[in-house]
Amino acid sequence: MQLMSVVTKTGDDGKSRWNNQVVEKDSPLLEAIGTIDELMAVLGTEIKRDPQRREYMLSIINRYLYRISGVLAGFEVSEKEYFEMMVEEIENEIKKREDELDRRGEFLTAGIQLEANMNWARTVCRRAERRLVTLNKVSPIDPNILKYINRLSDYLFLEARKD
Repeated sequence: MQLMSVVTKTGDDGKSRWNNQVVEKDSPLLEAIGTIDELMAVLGTEIKRDPQRREYMLSIINRYLYRISGVLAGFEVSEKEYFEMMVEEIENEIKKREDELDRRGEFLTAGIQLEANMNWARTVCRRAERRLVTLNKVSPIDPNILKYINRLSDYLFLEARKD
């Protein structure tokens, strides 16, 4: 079996071939998908760092993010209510986490009261949300994707708080 070369040189002109079309590398679509990919990578580092504590929920989140990327890339979701279910599930997780936390109104700082990887994931998630809002202006996306990413950044903030 012959392996495909990683170096194709097809993107040297600042364009990518995506879903049978040529797309600028800084297009809203590729910016959104790329930022979601970055978020999955950051979450993956946290899964590796602390697998007992985080593996289950973060693995589910990464699967959802992968599905979102697929939909943005043009693949259909078979279940119409899939993204609604994702929003409901993350809201339930937020509620559980809020019930466990001390609710002092203090300002939290990274590296002192916030775990670095989870806070990093939160900031990448916020950027992904901004990229999705931009994409939605030129190519409407399921509103539940926007809701999910917004709720996910809240969840990641709660997870970043040191116990």
